[in-house]
Amino acid sequence: MKNLFTLEDRGLLQVEKEGEVYRLSCFKEKTHTFIDCGGNVIDYSRPPLQDKVRPIEIDDPDFFSEIGEGFYVYTTHEVTYDVDGEYGKFGIKYINGKKLTDEIYYQVGRFCNGLCSVSEEEDHWGCINTKGELVIPYRFGEAMFFNEYGVAVGDFSLIDRQGNEIPDTAINNIDDCGEDSRYFVFSYLNEEQCALIGECGTAPDITVNIYDTKNRKYVIKDVPENRLDVDCFKGEPEVIITAAELLDKYD
Repeated sequence: MKNLFTLEDRGLLQVEKEGEVYRLSCFKEKTHTFIDCGGNVIDYSRPPLQDKVRPIEIDDPDFFSEIGEGFYVYTTHEVTYDVDGEYGKFGIKYINGKKLTDEIYYQVGRFCNGLCSVSEEEDHWGCINTKGELVIPYRFGEAMFFNEYGVAVGDFSLIDRQGNEIPDTAINNIDDCGEDSRYFVFSYLNEEQCALIGECGTAPDITVNIYDTKNRKYVIKDVPENRLDVDCFKGEPEVIITAAELLDKYD
């Protein structure tokens, strides 16, 4: 396999499609590269499943999709379906039928606290606001979902509502994050751990970070995974703080 970046760059190899396509994430350059099983760089997008393509009419009740905060997706174009979602020319309307945007999107996420992820093509996501204005450019590999404190998971770190990286929040292994959560639980794996993840799906000696998105600070940072019961961090803030204070008393 070709060497697309060095170990010093840090990277993660992930299977993208049934072992035929792989995505290499280079954390230093903050880029993704798709390769085939021979290590050759390819221009990859999911192929349409022709047997699942059907015309969608504007009055088709099966199509309309609620995306939160009084909006839904619409289209008058043909839509392609595959196992991961719907692809086509989508627009957004208010629930009363008034149009917010034309049919210009390849995919549409959902509104979370005033922002909605939209893509212009595969793996090119940005965000619009409730006025239909593009406030985060199309430069992310996946959809983003912002919590009430204006934080979401970007490709390589936590980001704010302008798409800026939040300092000191490098992330490549998400454990528990969501738009309804104040606390994000995540890890940052080193190159050896990334290699083990690629080979067997698990890695030893993973450390955990718990980030308070309201106060923009860590509650717990770089604590061994085996010393935490991560499920307890879905509780109230005092539960998280108490668990952190008792950490040194764990066997």
